[in-house]
Amino acid sequence: MVKGYIEAFHTTNKQSSKLILNTNFIPSKKDANHWLGGGVYFYTDLYFAIQWGFIGVKKADIEDFQEFKKICDILTAKIDFNNYKVLDITVPDGYEIFLSFLEIIKKFYNNTEYEIIKNRGDAYIIKVLEKIEEKYNILTISEYDILFAEYQNNIYKRTRRNKSDFYVGAEKQICVKNLNAISDINILNIDSMNANRIFDIVKKNRGDLNGK
Repeated sequence: MVKGYIEAFHTTNKQSSKLILNTNFIPSKKDANHWLGGGVYFYTDLYFAIQWGFIGVKKADIEDFQEFKKICDILTAKIDFNNYKVLDITVPDGYEIFLSFLEIIKKFYNNTEYEIIKNRGDAYIIKVLEKIEEKYNILTISEYDILFAEYQNNIYKRTRRNKSDFYVGAEKQICVKNLNAISDINILNIDSMNANRIFDIVKKNRGDLNGK
């Protein structure tokens, strides 16, 4: 179970970063198809924060690091895992809580519908849970201030032919549902973080996955 204050990264466009610094984050809506439901999303690793510039900000290829800096800001913030209620799905105890929510879905959907929901994956399950919460006023994931999950976005195992014992590239996401758990918001000075090299790795890996 994660404890303490975690420094995490949130990548957005220049206009949005100014708005966030002047006011605060605006949580994504519950029906926005995000993996952990509505909230404000952070990465624990700079690699994935930079990758989000491609996926979520420009939603297309970024030519070089200079272009990245022109269109993206990476914000840092401290996320309080000590004083807020956390569902940590990376550990067995937290994952069992998540599995218990499936029993709630069974109460509102027949067996065929339930199997379809389950087979569509965890992100879709969370979307269904949010619908149940809204319709029936039942708390599931919204009972928690923070959700923490790890995804098998393992680029190297997908592109490397030979077997490897290393597990590299797990994507850790933090979804903050209670904005009070976020503090110390700043724009990251990415020139001082070896971010140019990390950008090059992101660019290379995206090319490898696309056969370039």
